[in-house]
Amino acid sequence: MTPPPDQNPKKVEAQPVTSPEVQVERLNTKTRSSITEIQKIEAHFSGPLPHPSILQGYENCMPGAADRILRMTENESEHRRSIEKLVITSDFAEARRGQYCATAITLGALLVAAYSFQLGHEIIGSLFGAGSIASIILALLKVKTVQHEANQPSTPKPPVPQKSRRKK
Repeated sequence: MTPPPDQNPKKVEAQPVTSPEVQVERLNTKTRSSITEIQKIEAHFSGPLPHPSILQGYENCMPGAADRILRMTENESEHRRSIEKLVITSDFAEARRGQYCATAITLGALLVAAYSFQLGHEIIGSLFGAGSIASIILALLKVKTVQHEANQPSTPKPPVPQKSRRKK
C-alpha cells in the first residue's frame, strides 16, 4: 500500500557534520534569535575542608580566612574524637556495672539456695540454685554468640526456597 500523494516522504541529502558555528550560520534569522546557549558546570568535592580553590577564594576576600577555616576544622575534628572517646569510656563503664550487678544477684540467689537447703526446703533451694547456674550459662553463651557474630563477615544469606503446599 502506498501512502497518499500528499504524504510522500521527501528525500533529504545527508550533509556532512560541521561545527555548531557553521550550523548556526545556516539558520534563518528568526530561528537564530531563539537559540540560547546554556552551560552548566558542576563540581563535587567532599571532605572536612573546602576545595583548595574555594579556600584560596576565601583568602583573597579576607586575608587570614583560610587559616581560620583550617583551625576551625582541626578544632572540630579534635572535639569529635574527644566525644567518641567519652562515649566508648562510658559504654565500657556501663557494661562493667552491669557485670557487677549480675554477679551480685547471682551470688545472692546461690546464697538463698544454700540457706533454703539448710532449712530443709529442697525444692525452693533447687529452683534458686538451678536458676542461678542457668543464668550464668546463658550469659556466657550469649557473649560467645555475640563474639562469634562479630568475627563473621556480613554477607547476606540467600533466600531459602519455599516448598509449595498443594492438596492432592
